[in-house]
Amino acid sequence: MNKEEILLEQYKVFVKTADDITARRLATNKFYLTILLGLFTIAGFLKTKEMAGYFNGYSILILISVLGMVLSVIWYMNIESFRLLNSAKFKVIHEMEKELAYPCFDKEWEFRKGEDTSKAYPRFTQIEKYLPIVIGVLYSFLFLMAMFG
Repeated sequence: MNKEEILLEQYKVFVKTADDITARRLATNKFYLTILLGLFTIAGFLKTKEMAGYFNGYSILILISVLGMVLSVIWYMNIESFRLLNSAKFKVIHEMEKELAYPCFDKEWEFRKGEDTSKAYPRFTQIEKYLPIVIGVLYSFLFLMAMFG
């Protein structure tokens, strides 16, 4: 294999690892979303049982709400970690493309930058980060309800 063929193979592998990170990121998001919504469902179920007089769910609701807030923060940190990792990977990919016949990703970003900014789409990470924040706020309300409600 000559230098160009080796570079092309390395490029293919590196693009694949960037795709794999995105797949892991989506799986991680599903994991946190499932756990956090499941905990919220359990909290709602326990609240209805408490209202029916079966038990006092004060302590359990506080525990669930604190756990939900902590998991939301960890999820947010995971999203940021994946963003930084993918950003670094694409910097390497852009460097590799300088040696290839056609710089696909560079061209994609050139076209993207030339678009009308009023129609610009927000980056996925910007949208993605709102979900753990919103869910964390919901758990904060649950905590306040358990403490003072």
